[in-house]
Amino acid sequence: MLAWLDADLAATDRYWRIVFLHHTPYPTGFHLGDPVCAAVQQLVNPIVESHGVQLVLAGHEHAYERTYPLAGGQVVSPPAPSTTYAITGGGGGALESVGCSAQTAISVEVFNYLRVDVEGQTLTLTAIGIDGGRIDRVTLGEAKHTGIDSVLSKGDYTAAIAPGSLVAISGQDLAQARAVSPGYPLPTGLGGVSLKAAGQAVPLLSVSATQIEAQIPYGVSGQVALEVSTPAGFVSTAITVSPEAPSLLEIVTQHGLFCGANPARPGDALSLYLTGLGEVRGGIESGQAARFASDPVVSPVEVWLGHISLEPRFAGLAPGRAGVYRVDVAIPRDLPDGIYALRVVAGGVSSRPANLDVVSRGPAYRNNRARSKVLR
Repeated sequence: MLAWLDADLAATDRYWRIVFLHHTPYPTGFHLGDPVCAAVQQLVNPIVESHGVQLVLAGHEHAYERTYPLAGGQVVSPPAPSTTYAITGGGGGALESVGCSAQTAISVEVFNYLRVDVEGQTLTLTAIGIDGGRIDRVTLGEAKHTGIDSVLSKGDYTAAIAPGSLVAISGQDLAQARAVSPGYPLPTGLGGVSLKAAGQAVPLLSVSATQIEAQIPYGVSGQVALEVSTPAGFVSTAITVSPEAPSLLEIVTQHGLFCGANPARPGDALSLYLTGLGEVRGGIESGQAARFASDPVVSPVEVWLGHISLEPRFAGLAPGRAGVYRVDVAIPRDLPDGIYALRVVAGGVSSRPANLDVVSRGPAYRNNRARSKVLR
């Protein structure tokens, strides 16, 4: 198979080269540590990258994930030759949790399909959600101009945004090279890139040619202009900032980050990390690390596990992280094993559900997972 792939790619003179396979070389969630995925990274990646393959499409993980442009596992910036690896496994069956790695540009537990549009030497990759909305969009090849394709919440990659929300801004020619914030307080300028929302400077987490990660300032509301200044030009788009837009970032059990190897157990304490819970008391400025975990959110917070209401033991800013809230709950000790839809509600607005495996013993559901019913 490897010899065939090598020979087939060597024989083509097509500009766009796209490889399809099942096992992703860069899993972040349920299949992290999968030996077949590791073999793909070790044996297939060098072949596709040596032949100038620009895009690799995979499945295996039941979610949507995309890497930064990579060469030899390292993030590179255009115009250096690179390969982008995408996972679109959210077409059916129960969704699976995702994580993040140094190669990950976006990973979100969501039903989706992927559309690829090719126009000459420009290829646009668009991930579409179950509601028809855009989850992600990125342009490979020759970008025509500096532009913004989408502004989405970092947690669930929907357009629902609140004051203080962490957002991912996708587009083209947004930065000349990837740069990451050195720490807190978050800078308002990074790699020659700066943003304003309703005239207020926007704190930045990272910038790259195709994506900016930032925090919407507190005090911003309604429909506002988001202005992006880059070394390549200036571009503006309109965003709507709602009072609350809860969006799950991470689920942490008392044994570590929730994943296939670490499911939740009956009786476990859970820490839910979110963005988009809105304004906070305590005077924490936008872009500052939270200093006092006791600062509560303004709106009461509800947590639902299927049809079961979980009483929050704590709800406030997460220490040491800007724009991130923490909500602590406990799973009932008598809860039957199953896959439960976990939701957080603030101000009457619900987060997109995340599927939480609750298992008394052993690993999370693996066999027959696609036929497993999610309890809502």
